[in-house]
Amino acid sequence: ATNYEFAYRAGTLVVARMPASGVSLSKSTVTLKPGDTVRLSATVSPTNTTDKSLTWKSSKASVATVAGGKVVAKKPGKATITVRTSNGKTARCVVKVVLPAAHVTYRAHVQSSGWQGWKSDGALSGTKGKNKRLEAMRIKLKGAPYAGSIQYRSYVQSSGWQAWKSDGAVSGTTGKSKRLEAVQVRLKGRMATYYDVWYRVRVQRLGWMGWAKNGAKVGTRGYGYRVEAI
Repeated sequence: ATNYEFAYRAGTLVVARMPASGVSLSKSTVTLKPGDTVRLSATVSPTNTTDKSLTWKSSKASVATVAGGKVVAKKPGKATITVRTSNGKTARCVVKVVLPAAHVTYRAHVQSSGWQGWKSDGALSGTKGKNKRLEAMRIKLKGAPYAGSIQYRSYVQSSGWQAWKSDGAVSGTTGKSKRLEAVQVRLKGRMATYYDVWYRVRVQRLGWMGWAKNGAKVGTRGYGYRVEAI
């Protein structure tokens, strides 16, 4: 009887209100990647409570938002989703937002050697200490967790910047004995929303250039220096 509130009406004792004694959620923890959604369902007890109104709140809306139980993952991090009854009973779900690993694979066409095998994720493609020019390159994503593509272009001896290529197409030249002098690489689509692409090249006389990202130019122009590795 302690969960009930009573009132007299026309000489009769009636139940006027039954407050909630608790609330629970369908999940206590959930792991999502940015852009994912999940629906949390809340159960108010007792089942015949007269007030089942709920409010939802995220501890960090920049990581995950919530509206009516629908959680939307925004960026990597952790947020606590809290549901509250009108009389202050609460339940919580911890949301972890993680970014899946993304991989890039690439190969270089080297002076007098031709196409090398595919390399990936920061491994050297080309040569070091052999004074050989890179003449072309191919780059592609491997197992991309989001829609999108990788684009790249080359600054070629006596020709300048070529058009952007993507997803494994050849950038540069083969059979023309022309060196690459600079490159750009960028992501497109949803891949560009969640990831950066970093790259650097080894240049004749200068060695390894600093890391560049997301379409920045790396290498040289107007000096006649060859790119030897990426």
